Amino acid sequence: MYRKAQADPTQPNLKLVWASRSEVKAWLTSIGKTLAPQGAKLTRRNLDDYRRIYASAEQLWIASDELLALHKYPEAAKDTYTEWAVGSGKDQGDSIHAKNVPTTAKYHIDIFGEGYFKGAVNIGMAERTSTTGISNSRVPNLIYRKFSRNNTNTLPIADHVADLVTSENGPIEMPGLAEEIARIISPGGTIVLINPVSEKASHDKVAKATGGTVNQVLAKNSRNVETVQTTIVVPGP
Repeated sequence: MYRKAQADPTQPNLKLVWASRSEVKAWLTSIGKTLAPQGAKLTRRNLDDYRRIYASAEQLWIASDELLALHKYPEAAKDTYTEWAVGSGKDQGDSIHAKNVPTTAKYHIDIFGEGYFKGAVNIGMAERTSTTGISNSRVPNLIYRKFSRNNTNTLPIADHVADLVTSENGPIEMPGLAEEIARIISPGGTIVLINPVSEKASHDKVAKATGGTVNQVLAKNSRNVETVQTTIVVPGP
């Protein structure tokens, strides 16, 4: 529909493009909850496909918005990608986020992530941002998971898939998470955790489960909270 309207931007063709945006929105809204049902263990190929298809859908929506605006379609300004994806207010900046996180990882899993790390797969309940970027923006590459404080948690990722695992200010002490991080991290991979300093024991538990080399940095963030950032480099193959 988009290519047809691009080549022949008649009102009927543009109307089809306008209507198709709701289908793209529905898919982007639902995929995080349907991609990995309970028990699923996604491989690297699964993650590649997910990010590629997700990005393709976003790009199609953006291109459709631009085409409709270019040809002054009457309802071009309604239900746009920007309206859906971007919240309001100022960017919240970097102050509460981990520092010196590797930027070359291909399979980055961010537990409780809100999209701060470009390209990461975010696992958690947050469908809109609260501490990252512009508040109430969409969380990209989301795998929806509700974690439990009472039952053993699992991650929907296959063994040794992640070359980088991060968790920022989330309840990393929840049952099973240390063991799951150790299971999904690949040999030679890196784990970066940041929490209030009261969670240091939870970081130590992850380090013990992985057997990696540990570096811990104590600091105070912009909210005057004492934090511990733990970087763990897992032994290589």
